[in-house]
Amino acid sequence: QSCPGRTFWLIQADQDFVIQFKVDQFHLPCGNQWLKIRDGNALSSNLLADLSGGHDVSRSVVNSTGPNLLLEYFSDENLSARQICGGGFLAHASQIRNVKPNITSIVVAQSVGAMKAVTLKLTAVHIAAIFFLSGLLIATALLGAQYLFRYRKYHV
Repeated sequence: QSCPGRTFWLIQADQDFVIQFKVDQFHLPCGNQWLKIRDGNALSSNLLADLSGGHDVSRSVVNSTGPNLLLEYFSDENLSARQICGGGFLAHASQIRNVKPNITSIVVAQSVGAMKAVTLKLTAVHIAAIFFLSGLLIATALLGAQYLFRYRKYHV
């Protein structure tokens, strides 16, 4: 069942937490369907993402700056009633602790649209693998140098 017209969802987190909103699947076949994600609890809050219909959006992640995130979904009532424009989206919201750095930043420009977020997560296994491969590379270089030194020693 679709949600014709405008539908709103307000996602709230605990104090000192922010919201991480992950869009896992997004398929709105018609151009007059959209999902807007706002950083706050009002329509006048900053627009973080504007996902429009007519094309599929692969995974995207949006993080709020405060404890509120407002979702605004629109689908044309006439087309939804006739089931011409089906589709929908699957998303997950989670709260993460807000870490406030001592650096002050100012938003200079804000792009509207779906953006993929790429995060680099190094675990202990990754770090151990990096050290192991580094040691292997150094040992290979030392054995190569020893081979060259001994090879010259016996052929001179």
